[in-house]
Amino acid sequence: MATAVVGEQFNIGRVIQRTFTTLGRNFAMFALVAAAFVGLPGALFGYGSTQLKQSHGPGSFEGGAFWMVLAGMAVALVGSGLSQGAIIHAAISDFNGRRSSLGESLRVALRNWVPLFLIALLSGLGVVLASVLLIVPGVMLAVVWAVALPVQVVEHTGAGRALNRSADLTRGRRWSVFGVFAIFLLAALIIQLIVVAVSATLPGGVGEPTAQMVTEAVVNPVISTLAALIGHTGVASLYHELRVSKEGAGVDVVASVFD
Repeated sequence: MATAVVGEQFNIGRVIQRTFTTLGRNFAMFALVAAAFVGLPGALFGYGSTQLKQSHGPGSFEGGAFWMVLAGMAVALVGSGLSQGAIIHAAISDFNGRRSSLGESLRVALRNWVPLFLIALLSGLGVVLASVLLIVPGVMLAVVWAVALPVQVVEHTGAGRALNRSADLTRGRRWSVFGVFAIFLLAALIIQLIVVAVSATLPGGVGEPTAQMVTEAVVNPVISTLAALIGHTGVASLYHELRVSKEGAGVDVVASVFD
């Protein structure tokens, strides 16, 4: 396979096409991972919190519903890194013409769980703090650190270096990265509108207990799962494109994910 030339133009269309093509080829596996580590904890949390509000009030700690909320939070805390690591690894494997098994991708995610968690924590805090000052710095930081997660999965740098490496890769391409973000956000919004529209056809009016339960325990977790599918695959595609356009890293180089 040919190696790309250093300085090749960044192509937003290629990022989007690669994302959805790879997602289509691996949909069953990616959906299973996202449902298990994003959708399920969201459903547990949503169902439990709705039960608490309806049965005992928002501040109640009684009954099994509280433990369901706690379980949802715990699984989400652990599962976020696993879903990100597994899907990113499998997606980059696919870019390199190699199918990764579910077991292999989960093992890679487990090995990288701590730095992935730290990256998400540090970048999240940074973006929030910047946004408190002004919305633009928050968006800018999100763009700067956009590919820190795939950097960790592929290059095994550690949390701090992954953030710095992401800043280096996005430098000179940040408007393009912002454009990719905007397209993915639009796609997520369209999906959300479709899911909400479908859920509105279910029995029960807005504000009724049944409708609230369906929204919290089904609709919101489905939206989160689909957003994770697009987001994790998309950030892997974005990383691949940045490596190609800035460093000429074709499939033979990015394949270091298998080391």
